Amino acid sequence: MTSVLIVDDEQIEREGLAAILRKGFPDLAIEQARNGRVALQMAEEGFRPDLVLMDIKMPGMDGLETIERMSAVDPDIRFIMVTAYDAFDYARTAIKLGVKDYLLKPSKADEIIATVGRVLRQIEEERREREASRQQITALKKVLPVVETDIVTQLLYDHVHDVHLDELVDLLGVSTASEMFAIVVLTPAGEEQKYAEVKARIRKTGVGLVGALSGGQIPVIVFRDPVRSYRS
Repeated sequence: MTSVLIVDDEQIEREGLAAILRKGFPDLAIEQARNGRVALQMAEEGFRPDLVLMDIKMPGMDGLETIERMSAVDPDIRFIMVTAYDAFDYARTAIKLGVKDYLLKPSKADEIIATVGRVLRQIEEERREREASRQQITALKKVLPVVETDIVTQLLYDHVHDVHLDELVDLLGVSTASEMFAIVVLTPAGEEQKYAEVKARIRKTGVGLVGALSGGQIPVIVFRDPVRSYRS
């Protein structure tokens, strides 16, 4: 559920905005804060709204400072500036802080609905993009072990296919500019579980790539650090 926080030191303003939003967006979860300090405290204690309608002129911590500090707590929070002042300096500072839009007091209900709706659609699009990115990262993590064994096979046996070796190496974030050599780790019969241990150790040290276990042998391509000996 998408959540909205209304921050204003005037209760009648908060209630009026809340009533308009409930009518225009029945599925919204709406919370209120009477000033910037309360809003910041809510964010620091775990309430992370998707959108904040932030009054700019408030006693104590004003809206711009609150936006800056809430953004530091959670950069994904989006803001609409609510102000009675159509001042350039406010707008310029707000843009730097990542404010998505603004509402002037007083605004008609249809203007509020249109502005909030526009930002909510942006939030939903950003949410879909983050989810797609997360899924891509998850899929990449699953395929990286296959990429690693393929690289070792190409380096050992000069296999060639459609994906160039350099492109595969880039996926792993490994530089092949260093001197390379191969070693083979022999595993005792019946102790194939050693393969996972060897891979974990080499991945931890970051010294090379591990190929597929075959016939009790684990091929490893080692990228030599010039300042260290072969034995080390």
